[in-house]
Amino acid sequence: MNEIWIEKDLEIVLKQKLDKSFHNNDVKANSILSDYTQARKKTLEIATEINRIEANLTDHSPKHIANVMDNTYRLIKNHLDSLNFAEIYFLCLIIQFHDVGNIDGRKNHQNKIADIYKSIRGNSSEYRSERDRLFKAVAAHCGDNNGDRDTLKKLDESSNLLDNSLRMRELAAVLRFADELAEGPQRTNDYLLEKDKITPESVIYHAYAKVTNIYIDNNRISISYHIDLDDEDVTKIKLKDLLSYIYTRIIKLDEERRYCKYYTTLLESFNITKDGYPIETGIPDIQLNDKFNLNGADDGALNSLLKEYPQLDIDKIVETVAKSKMS
Repeated sequence: MNEIWIEKDLEIVLKQKLDKSFHNNDVKANSILSDYTQARKKTLEIATEINRIEANLTDHSPKHIANVMDNTYRLIKNHLDSLNFAEIYFLCLIIQFHDVGNIDGRKNHQNKIADIYKSIRGNSSEYRSERDRLFKAVAAHCGDNNGDRDTLKKLDESSNLLDNSLRMRELAAVLRFADELAEGPQRTNDYLLEKDKITPESVIYHAYAKVTNIYIDNNRISISYHIDLDDEDVTKIKLKDLLSYIYTRIIKLDEERRYCKYYTTLLESFNITKDGYPIETGIPDIQLNDKFNLNGADDGALNSLLKEYPQLDIDKIVETVAKSKMS
């Protein structure tokens, strides 16, 4: 298992926090770290198998878990001093567990981790507090939990774990946003797309992953979309449909940013190329912040986005691209 997992920055922080907190009790520190690494070993084994069973999903392998953990670290790195070792431990743990339920099917996957957790921890009463809090935090990482989109409200603002305070709602919010930001070419498989082994209804998700690039730096998130009109995998989706889906994801991402109360700036940019050369579409950089309210991913939100940025009109972009291809 070591060959598919390289220790992440957040895990290094966990070790440092444990060393500092238990400098006179290495046994206790090593016991907590062992609990985490034992769980990680099992969750990574399961993650390795998810896409074999759910082949049409975008990637949920250990690469995705690593991506979410990297995103988490970048989102909170300026606030690490305020987090105790139990909070870092819990954050690492819920990242490892957040998607393993997909092994039993995508639908309601956030509520399917009980058997997996039991196989790791058994029925020991020692882990009851951890189990209860982990189940709740993982269940809240999705935008819809049994029909309720406000999944974080049910979590305790203040809890405890390992004799330390635990800001469970805040940590679950960080996971949820870090997971939302875990998109990009690493989440799709060129071979499966090329050989039409992805069902038609799932191709849009893979095409979106292929054109999306996300960069997190301090209080800024930069997202760029590189649409290559020579890429047959991408052009399996009509440009109009792909742009429309991108817009809904921009709106959803900003909605998640607000909901998770992680105040940052989103900067979106588009690049459409043909024969390796960019096509001048006139699309500006889109800057979304708390002054620009999208009010959810519906027609009203899309109209609000287009009113603010009329250059995003899909029909005009498609017409410009068509003319460019003819010239």
